[in-house]
Amino acid sequence: MGKAFSDDVLRSIRERIDLVELVGAYVALKRTGRNAVGLCPFHADKRPSFTVSPSKQLFHCFGCGAGGDLFRFVMQRESIGFPEAVQLLARKAGIPLPDRAEDGVDRRRQALYDIHAAAADHFRRKLSGRGGEAARRYLHERRLAPETLEAFGLGYAASSWDDLSAALLAKGWTAAQLEEAGVIVPRASGGGWYDRFRHRVICPIRDVHRNVVAFGGRVLDDTLPKYLNSPDTPIFNKGRHLFGLDRAREAVASTGTLVVVEGYFDVMATHQAGCVNVVATLGTALTPAHLDAIRRLVTRVVLVFDPDPAGVRAALRTVDLFTPLDLRVDVASLPGGKDPDRLVVEEGADAFRAVLEASRPLIAFVLDQMAPPGDYRSVDAKKAAAARAIPVLAALANAIERDHYRGWLADRLQVSDASLRDALAGHRSRDRSGAEGVRRAPPARPLAPSSPRPRAELVVAAALVQGRLGLGRVRALGTSAFTDPVLREVAELVCSSAASEGPLDASPASASTVWALAEGREDAARAIAELAVFGWADEEADKEVDDCVTEMEIRCLDVRMQDITRTITELELKAERVIELQQEQHRLKQAIERLREAKQVPARAVGG
Repeated sequence: MGKAFSDDVLRSIRERIDLVELVGAYVALKRTGRNAVGLCPFHADKRPSFTVSPSKQLFHCFGCGAGGDLFRFVMQRESIGFPEAVQLLARKAGIPLPDRAEDGVDRRRQALYDIHAAAADHFRRKLSGRGGEAARRYLHERRLAPETLEAFGLGYAASSWDDLSAALLAKGWTAAQLEEAGVIVPRASGGGWYDRFRHRVICPIRDVHRNVVAFGGRVLDDTLPKYLNSPDTPIFNKGRHLFGLDRAREAVASTGTLVVVEGYFDVMATHQAGCVNVVATLGTALTPAHLDAIRRLVTRVVLVFDPDPAGVRAALRTVDLFTPLDLRVDVASLPGGKDPDRLVVEEGADAFRAVLEASRPLIAFVLDQMAPPGDYRSVDAKKAAAARAIPVLAALANAIERDHYRGWLADRLQVSDASLRDALAGHRSRDRSGAEGVRRAPPARPLAPSSPRPRAELVVAAALVQGRLGLGRVRALGTSAFTDPVLREVAELVCSSAASEGPLDASPASASTVWALAEGREDAARAIAELAVFGWADEEADKEVDDCVTEMEIRCLDVRMQDITRTITELELKAERVIELQQEQHRLKQAIERLREAKQVPARAVGG
């Protein structure tokens, strides 16, 4: 997997990037003992089953079985190959990579990142230089402080048709590369190209790793459109990225709440006012990809909309996205048609916080639209409102929430709760019938250690992987003492990771190194990832490990005794050979008794 990159490069990346911090960009993690846990980013996890070991730099999900190191995490989360994951992490760590001419796809993506970084720098310099006066004046009118401009990297695109392209072409990129990056547009006549962004304030759009991947521009004259975004490219998709998430993620993870607004300036104004858990969509409604990016970071989402018909429609469009998720979603309505930017500037941060505090559940907001206050004395009115509202109720994932709003709707429509329960059951039954025959993807196969295995072998293997157990006892015991084939393979990998002539009390290599050695051995790699996050009660850990090694030693001796007994009874041997075997049997019995007395291992553990 990693042969295209030197071991030194991969080791440097592992040393500079902490897996907990990396995963924390996608998942809200909470420390539990030695590990950090959160919702798995790879399956619909409702209970935290995703565990990261800070000391071992490995992750494992006890729900879907995903596991590995930082490279594996990025590969799975970003749906990219190993070379691309190495490039992404090297860029994040500031580690230069050698030119890999044989890998055109990697070089192509890297060029896009480099073009955006150079363009962002160009725009920043234009904002502070001659010709940027109008942009600076506009930003001053928007009450954005210099610190905010610097934090978000704002810039200015000159009114020239080729100001940016000329600068980037001079740096060695081709027109084809600039077009793929979305910073230039080919002329309809086929005769050349022109800069996409002209005479606009530029807002760089970043991914969660803070790489610039696109731009948004606000025009400074009457040219339409007022706001212009980069097109989708191999490194940017407006249906996946959220403006400001790179800066908001720490606050989002710590508070558990994400606030979604509609514009760049709304985000910058609220961040400047101290509300730093705010992000914005990029000219689109929220998408499933957006939810996939945020739902594992948060327990609550607040959608900020204008209370006008357009805002209501925007809220209604989100219902189908959120109702299947067991996630608290609220709607905050802005007063007087003001956007968050104007509200903060004119009335202060407390006014915006008051709007958030006055938010109401999305379902309550939507049901109020489906069944607005009115006259429900007629049967037709009751039926029409119920027909609109019941699909919304049926989609709710949480049964308690569903029952609560069913009662609310019954009161609003002046019908019995039982009648709505029957109607809801009928709707859900039809939904299930309609879904019959739909083939769902099978869940990922759980990690091998999830199957029944001897506890002692699991403990000893985990102690080996985590470096709690020196190699001497295991080498003396022999990896054949592991009856489980996958755990035996793990033990062999750990033992082979250290010099075969090393001291008996030597420690094994790091868990991440052992995991890398398991390349191509899926079961062993998955087992190593799980064993790396094996839980311990610290005050009992050493004793448990010692007792489990002893139990395995006793079991090996017991097996040898049984072999001797069978040999004596089944084979016709010379008398002197039988005596030799009986003497060995006696020595083994004494050894077993000494081990039991020393560690107080119950007799029932032997041979079990």
